[in-house]
Amino acid sequence: MRTITVYRFDELNKQAKRTAIEKLKYVNVEDGLWAGSIYDFANSIGVALNHYEYNNGYIEVLGGFRNTGICVAEAILISHFDKLRKLAKDFLANVDNLNIVLDRKTDANNTDTRYTALQKQFEKTVLEILREELQNTYKKLCSVKSIIRTARKMEFFEDGTPIKN
Repeated sequence: MRTITVYRFDELNKQAKRTAIEKLKYVNVEDGLWAGSIYDFANSIGVALNHYEYNNGYIEVLGGFRNTGICVAEAILISHFDKLRKLAKDFLANVDNLNIVLDRKTDANNTDTRYTALQKQFEKTVLEILREELQNTYKKLCSVKSIIRTARKMEFFEDGTPIKN
């Protein structure tokens, strides 16, 4: 019978800790669940995030509005996402300045090109802010500090290799 010694992260030597951190660099993002709260928020304001992809340190997002820009802006105003609230207020003010009658629920009769351009820019900016939020969350979860926080809940072999449960 052999005995294997198991270590907590804080019990590892410096080299083993470096090895553990390197082997765990994606531990907090590999299941994809980390983006759930951002997807849920986007859905709650009428934005569909269909896909994200991580390429060389940059997250790309595909998506768009499921509702009119006016509906999305109104949903943003009752949310707690401060980065988008000013944008939504500005969008609604700009729509008011167009002096056209719009159906708030559907864009079917909204053929004014000024409104269409305004909504497209609003949609592009909302998607970019959501992309930045995904990017920042990803970077935070892949930071050494976050990796160590997770590693402290795990066990390792002496060389820093994590023991998979």
